[in-house]
This record gives sequence, C-alpha cells and structure tokens, in this order.
Amino acid sequence: APATTNGIYNTLTTSELSGSGNFYLHTNVAGSRGDQLVVNNNATGNFKIFVQDTGVSPQSDDAMTLVKTGGGDTSFTLGNTGGFVDLGTYEYVLKSDGNSNWNLTNDVKPNPDPNPNPKPDPKPDPKPDPKPDPTPAPTPTPVPEKRITPSTAAVLNMAATLPLVFDAELNSIRERLNIMKASPHNNNVWG
Repeated sequence: APATTNGIYNTLTTSELSGSGNFYLHTNVAGSRGDQLVVNNNATGNFKIFVQDTGVSPQSDDAMTLVKTGGGDTSFTLGNTGGFVDLGTYEYVLKSDGNSNWNLTNDVKPNPDPNPNPKPDPKPDPKPDPKPDPTPAPTPTPVPEKRITPSTAAVLNMAATLPLVFDAELNSIRERLNIMKASPHNNNVWG
C-alpha cells in the first residue's frame, strides 16, 4: 500500500548506533523526499531498512540517501520482500555509496570488493619473447541493467500478446478460406 505521511517526513539523528534492529522509513522517491536516519559518529552492527514509498514512479534515476553515518563497520540491508522496493517501472535496492551513506537506487551493479585479495603472478619466463602479441582491445565497462518490476513486465507482455492473438485469429480465417477454395464450386447455393 502507498505510504500515507501527508507529506511530512522525519529525520532520526543519533550520536552513535550499534547492535542490530529494524528501521521503517516512508519515502516519496519521485519527490526526492523521505524519512532519513543520520548517525553523526560511528555506526556498527547489522540493520534492516523497511521502505514504504508513495508508489509514484520517479522521473529521474537519482539515488535517494536513506542513511548517513560518520563511519564505522555497519551493514544496512533492505528488509522489503524480495530485497527491493517496487517504484513503478523499476525495482529499487539499498546500496552503500562507499562513503558511509546508504542509498535507495535502481542501479543494480554490484559494489566492488573493498578488500580484494589479488593472486600473485607466476614468475616471469627467463627468456621473454621480443615480439609480444598485439595489445588486446580494452573490454567495455559493463552497464548496469535496471530490474523492471513485475507490473512493468506484465504490461510489456500484454503489449507483445496482441499481435500473437491477431495472427492466431487470422490463421483461423485463412484455414477456412483454404477449405472453401479446395472444395468444388458446383454445390454452392446463393439465396
């Protein structure tokens, strides 16, 4: 159900946050407004954010900040069913921006690993090849795919169904016309 806040949104501000728990926030992503959690200093622990939006589809792809922290080792996850918020055309997820903020966004590319463990290269060949292979072309940067909502998928499927139904009906008429053409015409009666 759409959030009913009468346009009034709140900010919960605290000095520190630790432990675990749930936060329930109302948002109007289309209007770039909503409840917010602000932790001025460190935040540690694991928390779930449950978002109830107005349901109006946003006109832009801008992310909306739901949680701001001063740092710390904390994790916020979206507690909504399926781990996303259905906002009209696209599904929105909760992601860290890498700067202690957590945003509601339709950008689903994964966050890079902050602590990569690269494997060491093998020892170089003592006799390197003086004619190395040509430099390969760089691979393109992957573009994140936005996940459409089930209601959007239904509308797109309905749009694709109409030509199929029309073609099926037309095939039925074609069959009847072929039967008429194949039958002898000396038995036809006009009244």
